[in-house]
This record gives sequence, C-alpha cells and structure tokens, in this order.
Amino acid sequence: MNNTLDTYNYSRQFILVEDQDKKIRKRVNSDVELIDIDDYLWKVITTISMQSFEGKMYHLIQHEDKKLGWIELEDSIQILRFPAQHYKVIEERFNNNEINSNMNIEKDFISHFKGKLLNIKSQIIYNDEIYYSVFIKDKFHGFHHHSVLDPMRECDIEIDKDRLDDNIQLYKVSNLTKPVEGEYDIEALKLISVFQEAKVGKARVNQQDNFWIDLASIENLTLDLGEEGQKSIEELKLDDIFYSINSERKKSKEIVKTVLNAKDFLNDKKNKKISSDQLRASSHSDEELNSKYNELKKEHQEQGKLLRKTTGDLKLAEKRLDQQKDYSSRLEAQKDKYKKRMETVEEKLKNLDAKYKELKEKTTQK
Repeated sequence: MNNTLDTYNYSRQFILVEDQDKKIRKRVNSDVELIDIDDYLWKVITTISMQSFEGKMYHLIQHEDKKLGWIELEDSIQILRFPAQHYKVIEERFNNNEINSNMNIEKDFISHFKGKLLNIKSQIIYNDEIYYSVFIKDKFHGFHHHSVLDPMRECDIEIDKDRLDDNIQLYKVSNLTKPVEGEYDIEALKLISVFQEAKVGKARVNQQDNFWIDLASIENLTLDLGEEGQKSIEELKLDDIFYSINSERKKSKEIVKTVLNAKDFLNDKKNKKISSDQLRASSHSDEELNSKYNELKKEHQEQGKLLRKTTGDLKLAEKRLDQQKDYSSRLEAQKDKYKKRMETVEEKLKNLDAKYKELKEKTTQK
C-alpha cells in the first residue's frame, strides 16, 4: 500500500536533500534549461504536481511562492503533516540537532519554548529517528527529536474532592502563571488531559469550566496511560493526503468566497458612477474571476475524486488486514490442535514404552 500512496498526485512538502550535481528542469522532458539546487538545499519545498518521464518520477516544485521546475526527489525528506497536537518541552533532555543547523535555524530554543504550549503539526524521519515540527502561534521553530517533547495525553479521571489539597490553585494557562482570582468552590473535578513529564493537567471543574492545575496538588495520583502508540508510515502518509485535501479545500472555499463577493460588488447596480475606464477594467476582472472560479471548481472535483479513491483503498487495506488476522488466528488454532495431538501421541508412546519394558523384564525373569 505504501507504494500506491506514493503514486498519488497531490501537494506534498519536503526538505530538499539531494546530490548537489542534480538540477531542476524548467520542462520535464527537456534538459536544456536547468537550475542549480544549491540555494534550495535543506529548504522546505512544496510539490505542485508529479509526472513520469523516461521511467523516473519528477515533481514540479516551488519554494515559498516561487515556482522552480521539475526534479526527481530521491533523498529528500518528506514532511508528514497532521492536525496540530499540543506538547511541552522537556528542558533537561533538550539539545539542538543537525537538522536545524543544516536548515540554518539557530536560536535559543529553550528560551522560546519554556512554559509555552507548543503546536506540533508534522513529523519527519531522519536517520530512522522521529522529529516533530514545532510551531508557536503559527511561527515555525524547527524540527526536534520526539524524546525532548512531552505530549498532551487525553484522559478521563474523576478525582474525589477529598484528594485535593486544601490550598489547590486553579490556573488559566498551562504554565501555571495566571491563577484564577477569587474563591472557587470545587464540588467536582475531572482530569481530561495531562502533560506527564511537566506534571500539569487540564481539569474540568464542576462539570463546566476548564482550568489548568499542578498534578502535585492531587494526593495519590497514579497515571497509567500506557505508551503512546506510533502510527505506521502508511497511516502517516494517509494523514498527509487528508491534510493536503482539507487544506486545499479550505483555500478553495476562501478564494471562491472572495471571488463571489467581488462579483457581487462588480454587479452591484448601485455603482452607477463608475467611469468608462473603470467599467472596462471591471469587465476584464469579471472574466478573470469567472475563469478562476471554474478552475477552483474543477480542482475541488478532482480533490473529491482523490479523497473517494483514497478512502476506498484504505477500506480495502483494512479488509485485507482483517482477513490476514483471521487467517493467522485459524493457523494458530490449527497449531494448537496439532500440538495437543502430538502431546497425546507422546503420552501414548511413553505408556507403550513402559509396558514394553515391563513385559521385557517379566520375560527375562522367566
């Protein structure tokens, strides 16, 4: 399934890591106009489309808003995106890594991360290790090893009122710096999420308000949330496809909304004082807007087809997995059955051997 997912033509993101001698082609079927990749190595690039040529898969790429051309991506690192998740930095474990150095991201990360709620929006696999992208208020702060980040884990733990410290303090933010002012009578408290390393939790108080608390203020608290499961590479790539589709849909909706608002404005009969030059310009803009609208409509339909195809492939893969599990279960049952039969045969052989020895001894005595 992994190979199938790699053939889907959708917008991806990569960190460009290729041989310096490799070139970017202006046209996929021509090596006449070539661009050096030196200025774009270890930069985040976005793929616009993909096309097979002479047995190789080429990607049409852009850097920021600049379209560059076509290139075969062999060693580049795919950025696997997903909806944002909350983490905190584990200060005592933190150290910078060569990825950020290669990307020329040099800063005092701890001073930026300390006490902050970090948003993780994607991951990469580098030297067989997982690194997460860190954002604070939509600003990118590099990739960091998963072991230096403390995930916010969801839970559902009712806490008896008698287990709370008499002076328990409720806070408005996760770094526990903005206490809730005034007296707050706690009748019921339930932990709904926790940072296990930071020992900070979000609690629903009196079944209505959410606040942050220091977990040390709860007596005899034992968190048994188990290990956080890691998704397979296939699941991560599926998440990336859905992320791309949803992102494109969101952009399309925003553009279509802008186009329709512009069309309404241009067609507003109240604007009678428009000069002839303005009217000609408005007519020209209307054609462009109609063209863009039809283009976005076509893109939306194609994205819908891709989503339906991807969903179908996922269901087929799940069905095959269930069949494989069922086959494995039946095979295991046959093994157990065979094992029991062998044990019975061995027991009978032992009894037969004992009887033979007994008979032999009697014969010898005679």
